[in-house]
Amino acid sequence: VRASLHLLHGEFDGVQTNTFLGRKVGGYDRSGARAKLEIAPNDDLSVVIIGDYMEARDTGTRGPWVNASTNVRNSIAPNQPGPESRRVATDVLERVEDENSGLSAQIDWTTAIGTLTSITAVRKWENTQFQDIDGTAVVYSQIAQLGDKGIVDYDQFSQEFRLASPTGKFFE
Repeated sequence: VRASLHLLHGEFDGVQTNTFLGRKVGGYDRSGARAKLEIAPNDDLSVVIIGDYMEARDTGTRGPWVNASTNVRNSIAPNQPGPESRRVATDVLERVEDENSGLSAQIDWTTAIGTLTSITAVRKWENTQFQDIDGTAVVYSQIAQLGDKGIVDYDQFSQEFRLASPTGKFFE
């Protein structure tokens, strides 16, 4: 029996400031793990089980392509490189909330007729993105809020069976 465990964590506040919301953006907070278990009770049988999980919370889904202004005329003017280009002004906290996980098992059994392999796996991905469509902090009285919430909810299952004949025999 052998096992391994890998962990990850990273966080960053961001380099941009959303002047309208008064907070840092363009950062992330991510954590995850991957575990592997290998079992070989004899020379003819082996089982490998792998599981993983990762969670991420990212802020700021765009670059500062407009001025950090609440004035309509200034807010849609292109941003110029420099200290001001590290500021944005949007009325929606743009962010991505992401979770993904998976589990797989592979069984290899060697018999007189060959090696039978079974691989079973499941995968799940949940992702939600919040975006400010107009990229400004200007609230237009003539138009409904220009925000977007995109959702991905994905599940996958796979199953594989394989029979590999012995090498060097009559039938290969």
